[in-house]
Amino acid sequence: MRQLAHGDIKAAADRIAGKVRPVVLSSLDAGFIASAWRDPLDDRPEQDCQVWLALEFMQHTGSFEARGAQNLIAAHRENGSLPVTGITTASGGNAGLACAWAARQQGITATVFLPTTAPATEVAKLRGYNADVRLVGAHYTDALKACQDFATTTGALLPQSHADPLISAGAGTLLEEIHKQIPSLDTIVLTAGSNGLLTGITAAAQHHGITTVTVEPEHHHALNGASHGGSFFPSDFVGAAGSRVDGRGGAVTPEGGGRWGGGSRAPAPVRPAWPHAGLSADAAESRRPPASLLP
Repeated sequence: MRQLAHGDIKAAADRIAGKVRPVVLSSLDAGFIASAWRDPLDDRPEQDCQVWLALEFMQHTGSFEARGAQNLIAAHRENGSLPVTGITTASGGNAGLACAWAARQQGITATVFLPTTAPATEVAKLRGYNADVRLVGAHYTDALKACQDFATTTGALLPQSHADPLISAGAGTLLEEIHKQIPSLDTIVLTAGSNGLLTGITAAAQHHGITTVTVEPEHHHALNGASHGGSFFPSDFVGAAGSRVDGRGGAVTPEGGGRWGGGSRAPAPVRPAWPHAGLSADAAESRRPPASLLP
């Protein structure tokens, strides 16, 4: 299992330059988020957090996924490994939309498999990006099986949206852009939705000395649970909704994450070297030096 390197992210940034929209940052009003809970013996003056929001919902297709999809296809074209049959996926969500959009940008075919129960709005959006949408079976597993069979039969590229290093590197370009706009950034907070985003952001953050904090709901904590079950995840995990981190510097949160499917373990064929395993909310707050919070 190799580590995702900062060089992978820099290469991705070069490939997708001019093809994706630069991230838009918006700062919250001073005092909008105050310092979190502190030890009663801490007599330092309380300071407000300086917080920015990364409005990645303004990206093509509405999410950061466009970055990874664009880098994936561009890298395969660059390496001469892009199949003439194009790319295929079994997603009608952010990953599928990004795949269809990037395929259209690169002039190749995106074949998207969905169950017959898929919302008409999803199908329409995909077809709006010229995707070849095929409705198969009543359940997602039926569509996934058809997608896998299609890839095997035709040789079409079938990416693992939450595990492919090229997709993770593309997601990591988001932090590269944020760091250029806010060189003093000390913390980034993101939801535990997409392992591709988590892996890419953490690799870039480590290179720049930025703390990564990942948050997921207390009663839907697959990521936190998997880390305690022996899987390695490249971040500190805050396993409770609404948990806070004491803040004084600057922090950013990307908007528009994805969601994992079921199961307690997430695929991670590449990962950044990160020294911290999963932590409970209390442990994260007690051991972490002062850092800013991103909602």
